[in-house]
Amino acid sequence: MAFQLTSRGVHLSGSTLHAECRDWNSDWISTSLELDEVLGNSDGKFSLSDKNFSHSAKNLRLLRGSKLSASLRRRDGQLAKATFDLNLCVANINGHLQFQKPSGSLLTSASCYQLDGKILKALCLGYDGLFHASKIDLNEYYENDNGDFTTGRHFYYSARNVSILPSAHSLLLKAELKGNHWYSGDFWNPSEIDLVTCLFVGNGCLGFEKHDGLFDRDGPVAKFFEGVPFVGFIVAGIQALAGNEEHAKRALAICANSSIVCCGILVGVWMGGPIGAALGAGLATPLGIFVETQIAGTIKDPQLLAQFEEATIGRYLYETLRNVLAAGAAAYLSSFLSAQAGNLTASALGEIASSLSSKATGFSSSFAASWLLKKVADALLKGKIPTEWIEIEERVKEL
Repeated sequence: MAFQLTSRGVHLSGSTLHAECRDWNSDWISTSLELDEVLGNSDGKFSLSDKNFSHSAKNLRLLRGSKLSASLRRRDGQLAKATFDLNLCVANINGHLQFQKPSGSLLTSASCYQLDGKILKALCLGYDGLFHASKIDLNEYYENDNGDFTTGRHFYYSARNVSILPSAHSLLLKAELKGNHWYSGDFWNPSEIDLVTCLFVGNGCLGFEKHDGLFDRDGPVAKFFEGVPFVGFIVAGIQALAGNEEHAKRALAICANSSIVCCGILVGVWMGGPIGAALGAGLATPLGIFVETQIAGTIKDPQLLAQFEEATIGRYLYETLRNVLAAGAAAYLSSFLSAQAGNLTASALGEIASSLSSKATGFSSSFAASWLLKKVADALLKGKIPTEWIEIEERVKEL
């Protein structure tokens, strides 16, 4: 979270944290956060599970811009010195200080992983804001299913070359697991499983919770239906009702993308059969990506947004046509598109071109459609994506 990296003038006034924070436009905004609402005193230590720490604190001050220091009263009435690094739970969200309680994910609340045989060791973040040494016996939670990892017990006795591979997105348990086929006998199969799915951090300790069963939140059924157009929205609602907010967001993003592409294909089939389906997919794919990655939310300049939409739509349309058509057919279609571009303004492509033109330059939809299609046709003939499309996408990435 590390709010301090994008803040200046950080100071305390009573139990209120004040700072100037940089927003997404690089402007500085004065903001504050009442720490009593998010921090408490647990027997002389700061705690994220309580509130109103200042009611039993003295000598409150801020050290090095982010470390909260105070003398907190213990249950026996004595005062104990305590510190808490606010970078662990305070974030700068577009120029505003916000409290974000550390999640129980291994990726955000644990570090310094070490595998000692079948024992996983790590430093885990507790509610006191400190990292605690913790360990868990993986042999009690994972098993060997004929050469493949699954949740269960006692994988270690039929495994060799056991290791872990941490990354920014996963913590993989890897090993060669012994299996048996009736036709070939015993064999050793390289296998891996992501520990992040079922292991979690709870108040400084490693724990296990099964989430990869058939109907669990990370199980095959949930993941399958998340990608089904429109059905994934129902899955997102179920995840939200179950309190799985992050999984609900994942389902929304994946389903939004697939639903938009599905609509593009259906409209394309209705208007032009198989080639229309390819066109529809090419047009809808970038729009689905817009929703899934929320790129559009970071772009404030309407002209740049329109240019980016044109560049992305054109690129995906070009790649779709290139991949689904033979070289001769692509050349034929490109010449056809160039000749007929002005007559396609009533199609879905014309509607998108109209939207682009109204946002950016005010040109007629006929001209915008013709201009876009001629770029695609030229790219198909020459096999080279227009340079301005690449440059525009690079500008958006910088945002």
